[in-house]
Amino acid sequence: MKIRSSFLLILLSALTALCQSQELNNRILLTVDGKGVQAGEFIRMYKKSLEPGKELEIDNYLEQFTVFKLKVADAVRSGMDTTRAFKNELAGYRNQLAQSYLTDTKAKEKLIEKTYQRSLTEINCWHILVNMPPEASPADTLKAWKKASDIRDRIISGEPFEQVARGTSDDQSVKLNGGNLGYFTVFQMITPFEEAAYSLKKGAVSMPLRTPYGYHIIKLADKRPSKGKILVAHIMKSSPPGTGDKDAVLAEEQINDIYRKLVAGGSFKDLAREYSDHKESAAKGGELNWFGAGEIISDFAEAAFAIKDTGKYTKPVRTIYGWHIIKLLNRKAPGTLEESRSYLESKINQSYLNSLSKKSFVDNLRKKYSF
Repeated sequence: MKIRSSFLLILLSALTALCQSQELNNRILLTVDGKGVQAGEFIRMYKKSLEPGKELEIDNYLEQFTVFKLKVADAVRSGMDTTRAFKNELAGYRNQLAQSYLTDTKAKEKLIEKTYQRSLTEINCWHILVNMPPEASPADTLKAWKKASDIRDRIISGEPFEQVARGTSDDQSVKLNGGNLGYFTVFQMITPFEEAAYSLKKGAVSMPLRTPYGYHIIKLADKRPSKGKILVAHIMKSSPPGTGDKDAVLAEEQINDIYRKLVAGGSFKDLAREYSDHKESAAKGGELNWFGAGEIISDFAEAAFAIKDTGKYTKPVRTIYGWHIIKLLNRKAPGTLEESRSYLESKINQSYLNSLSKKSFVDNLRKKYSF
């Protein structure tokens, strides 16, 4: 391996002056295993490694760059670049890098901004589902659509949504919630459902909406500003659906007894560890993970968000799982766009929305090249 020391001095001066002439880029800086390495490659990698507000010594980076080139040359000499594992890994890197070039960044930025603005609002909806598989025949599709349309007509005519939902919906959760989904926000429902729900005005009922699950009828009950996320602890006595009357009464008596102990000055953490039936959180003094709207059952969430002051706790609260006493540990407001960006982008990448920015990229190419 050879380094042209005289040229290195010129290169250092050029970097200091941010000189980027084509002649300089084409000059040979190193010779590794008989192959020349152009100065332009070194300059590009050096500038890519710079971090805002941090200095990077050129001579130290040159040493790292040289070691890197020697390792690559040694790997090639050993035939590592011909193994199947290497080729598969390289193909994976190429595909990963290609994604950013095959996406319309402007379109994606609009999606990020749109989902962020939507995340600042929580909505509460009623819902009825008419099951229909994606591969349904035209005749079955028409039948399902007609059934959904008839159901909607009954609601528009004045029948209570919950009453109609309990009698017609194929969504099994209707047995527990009467068709009310509680408050939710972005990325918590299938995308077409979310789009339709957020487009409704308060009190409006959607036309039958098709998704892979079938036809949906949605009624928007309420909209409110996002409440952000909260951290709580709880003490639970289990009493799920199907619990016998005797056990249900016992669970209520036990939670009331625990509440009296709290009011008398008992430690929430100690009582949770000793008495809570939710063993996972009991081991941590009742503490749950941070959550926001739509990330936990509605009855529990609404009771938790209603606590005004940190350190305060509720009276016993009934949910489908049993009885809870909930204590507020902390809360945080919705993040800014920049604070939320990485989360929103990762969710977009996992959803069909990512295909919209790729489609925009392809459409631009078609227009540019008249293809």
